[in-house]
Amino acid sequence: MTISAKTRPSFGEELRRLRKRANLTQKQLSELTGISLQSLSALENDKFLPRFDTFETIIDVLAKQLDMAPNKLILDESFQSEPFRRARELLLTVSSGLFLLSQRLRDRLPKVGRLIRQAREQQGLSHRQLAEKCGISYTRISKLERGIFSGWSLKQVMQVAEALGITDEVENALLE
Repeated sequence: MTISAKTRPSFGEELRRLRKRANLTQKQLSELTGISLQSLSALENDKFLPRFDTFETIIDVLAKQLDMAPNKLILDESFQSEPFRRARELLLTVSSGLFLLSQRLRDRLPKVGRLIRQAREQQGLSHRQLAEKCGISYTRISKLERGIFSGWSLKQVMQVAEALGITDEVENALLE
């Protein structure tokens, strides 16, 4: 059954439902995650969506409270808000068994950045030329090459790798 965007629950609704299922108050979840009570309240009231690392922190804590693996919680298709769908996409894109993907990306980004810089330079491309080739801003590519995570998704990293023809090398670097 496909859920339309109009009937899809918001992230705030899903977060509140999970927090209550874990028998936690907002204050308790705040203490366990290190996320301010004000930010958690704003998330539950759909004032903004969490960054992926914040989403992971929340999922880790809630999964632990619910005595389940975080990736199982992410893969639960009853959660349809954008953060859950993005996390599922990232988790399923790489391989099963990969958990805390963005942490793995952050840990490996310096190596991936070096691979991308080497390939770009070998092909004689500037940051701007590569940016045009893959549809990502040249400043973001520069940051990626320097190992600065700054909100990169796996899809975007692989987009740059594909533009350079080094998808296998980047996948290997991410999966080491």
